[in-house]
Amino acid sequence: MKKQKLVAALMSIALGTSTVFSTVAFAEGTILPNSGVEIGTAESSNVVLPSGVELNWGDNTVYYNGGYYKTLVDALTAVYKDKTPTTKEKPKEIYCNPGKDVGAMTHGHIADDLIIYGNGANVTGGEHDLEIDTYKYSRDTGLQNEAGEFLAKDITVTVKNLNGIASWGQRNTNHKITLNFENCKNMNRIYFSGTAGDIDINVNGCSFDSAKWGHKDTSIYSNANGSINVSNTTFKNIDVGLNLNHKMKGIQTISVENCEFIDCGLGSDSSKTYAAPIRIVAQSNAESNLIVNNTKFTYSGSTTNFEGIDNGDILLGDGRHDAAETQGTTILEIKDTNAKVMTQQKGHYDANGDVTNPEKKPIEVNESENIKIDGNGDITNNNPPIYIPPTPSEPTKTEIIGSDRYETAAKIADKMGYYDTAILVNGDKSLSDGLSASSLAGKEKAPILLVKQNIIPKETLTRALKAKKIYIIGGTAAISKDVEKQLAGKEIVRVDGKNRVETSEKVAKLVGNYDEAFIVNGNTGEADAISVSSVAAKNQAPILLTNGKTSTHSKKTGVEYYVVGGDAVVSDSIVSEFDAERIPGSNRYETNRAVIKEFYPNKNKYYYTKGDLLVDALAVSPLSKDNGVVLVSPKSDNSILKDKDLVQVGGMDFEINLK
Repeated sequence: MKKQKLVAALMSIALGTSTVFSTVAFAEGTILPNSGVEIGTAESSNVVLPSGVELNWGDNTVYYNGGYYKTLVDALTAVYKDKTPTTKEKPKEIYCNPGKDVGAMTHGHIADDLIIYGNGANVTGGEHDLEIDTYKYSRDTGLQNEAGEFLAKDITVTVKNLNGIASWGQRNTNHKITLNFENCKNMNRIYFSGTAGDIDINVNGCSFDSAKWGHKDTSIYSNANGSINVSNTTFKNIDVGLNLNHKMKGIQTISVENCEFIDCGLGSDSSKTYAAPIRIVAQSNAESNLIVNNTKFTYSGSTTNFEGIDNGDILLGDGRHDAAETQGTTILEIKDTNAKVMTQQKGHYDANGDVTNPEKKPIEVNESENIKIDGNGDITNNNPPIYIPPTPSEPTKTEIIGSDRYETAAKIADKMGYYDTAILVNGDKSLSDGLSASSLAGKEKAPILLVKQNIIPKETLTRALKAKKIYIIGGTAAISKDVEKQLAGKEIVRVDGKNRVETSEKVAKLVGNYDEAFIVNGNTGEADAISVSSVAAKNQAPILLTNGKTSTHSKKTGVEYYVVGGDAVVSDSIVSEFDAERIPGSNRYETNRAVIKEFYPNKNKYYYTKGDLLVDALAVSPLSKDNGVVLVSPKSDNSILKDKDLVQVGGMDFEINLK
């Protein structure tokens, strides 16, 4: 929807019972009609409304998609019930009445890409929070329902100029959440727990103050992999402004720039053993990388409320008596900042909260320094942080190669890191059922592992047993009940139809809501399906199999369809039926290059596999989702790989020609 930014020269003028938009200028000191927002202030310069929307909303305070709502909670319910697909490029949009009270809110549910234009409005009660991925909800009623669904896709949520807002979640899925808060004052908190799913948090131009709607204990908290970027933001009288307890295997990056912490880290009796303006903990097998740039730590009085206790401005590691014996790696880089840095390990405090080693004090860090703390809490070097890799002067080549296809798939699973779900596909006789597995692998962040009809190879079994939940793609003719017996104790979900076409339909239903889908020939188009497998994993876009002439799939509103392969493979009638974009090629290699050009143009890195051994390309699809897989042969045009970082997947009995 087209938006109009309201500044002094873009205002609405009430004419009787209607409102029109005009370019008439208002002098500073004028009050926006029915808003309480003064022209010429920062609040007025951040006001954004859709063209044609009146400012006189009566008792209503929020606008969404042609409707007016009394509270933000009411509008969020309408957003959730609206089943229109979204993307981060085309999110749903909510607009608040400038400067108004949009009501109390506790756990306002969000599960879609969304922008909230706060326009200086205020959330004034309840928990103040936007809840994500904690409860199951029904799209039909907009209410919590155990028969409903958790978060069903990656989402991006942006909140602009909304005061008193918070966001909270206890994660249940592996979908990525991206949160953006811009110019939100007196925020309550951003608090996400659990080790399912990455989360990126971006906070710019905001403030947290425990005296005004804020949680005194913690302002920003996350357990997950991802990036936390906080800039131009003020924290006042908070026990732990940034409290990041990284518990996932992987990397969490934190950037704090141009911020100020005022009277933070002073603690209360319950938080004194971990109170600090910035506290970073990496659990075993986790790595946390922190950059603090041009940031101030100021105190109006003493830097601590407790005699003999000083956790510094930046606390790295967990010193409580019940903390983990071995902790992960924390890397700190300080730029243009004066700070006291404290490193701790288990036992710095006893069960009563008293310091066991009073000689250990924070380190004074002046202006700029780089520090690495290992799992024992020791400073091991002061070299530049290892998480900033040098730019390679020459393209790199790495390999993921096992002794056979089963071990190659197992090694790919290892590269993916932590997973709680795995997908089993017959890698021996037929790839037909497995063709549609990539989209489900992308949704579940699950590796695709290979089995035989009656046997789970040792390499596969070792990786499968790491998962809590296992999807088996195909009927017992592809993967027998004997395989299930070897996975006793796991949650098993078999996805099978009477044929490969029906199996692909059932996989699509498990994926749930989707914005894209790929249509291929399920009889002769295996290579075409494999060429889009990485895209399917990235976008959670189902691969729908057909006989090449007709389709049993019902076209869905709001879904963009692609037909993969030329007209000799998939008929023009299917293209017309689904209003699809065709991605053609005269052979599997040309079709593959067309897919790369469409979805992965100008990438610096590609995965590549043998074009006549498609199972390796299928297995690597969830790992290669951001880069794509290039199919190669001794005679194929492989110039797309020239001067790129390359990952070879599976063994090859020929050298690829890059000319």
